[in-house]
Amino acid sequence: MTSAESNKALVRRYYDELWNGWRFDLAEELIDQDVSFRGSLGRMVAGRGGLIGYMKHVQSAFPDFFNSIEELIAEDNRVAARLIYTG
Repeated sequence: MTSAESNKALVRRYYDELWNGWRFDLAEELIDQDVSFRGSLGRMVAGRGGLIGYMKHVQSAFPDFFNSIEELIAEDNRVAARLIYTG
């Protein structure tokens, strides 16, 4: 698997398993502890715990929230994702 392919696989896991599956236990494996995150709700959070808290906030508001990956583009060590959210 090339670097671009493995990076795309990581992004798929992030959306499919962590978000769509609400698998908060995967955060330690998939998310850096010093992450900075700005969510779709316009809220900024810091750290892995902040991201998990944000996800739980989204889950409580939209228990059927779902990310559909429409397109992934990878180049070097970057991946861009085009998504559709439902919930």
